[in-house]
Amino acid sequence: IYPRPDGSVFICGEALDDPEMPPHNPFEPVYSKRATGRLKQIVNDVSSTLSFDMIQYGLACHLPVHAKGIPVISKVPSSKGLYIAAGHGCWGILNGPATGLAISELLVDDECVSLDLSSFRLDRWY
Repeated sequence: IYPRPDGSVFICGEALDDPEMPPHNPFEPVYSKRATGRLKQIVNDVSSTLSFDMIQYGLACHLPVHAKGIPVISKVPSSKGLYIAAGHGCWGILNGPATGLAISELLVDDECVSLDLSSFRLDRWY
């Protein structure tokens, strides 16, 4: 749940088991009644102030998440000068600034000193 400066609220969540989700085409987002209903229930459970009386739009689409649920923030070992920072899922909004700092340190200094990236290395899984 992310309040925005214009007074609107952005709400997102994972619907990995939702049969309405498109299985293979990330370029064809769909509206999922099931996922939207689940988000409404979550909002009602955690906030008495927010209301779903006025939904501007609903959208279900693919969310890049690693199978282990941990983002990949790493050099790509087999390619010189190639880095990856992906798979944050819904946590990308929160973790994006730290990931940006880590990647910028890798790009500029060839090492990250602000964060321990050992748990996020690409070669841990591939």
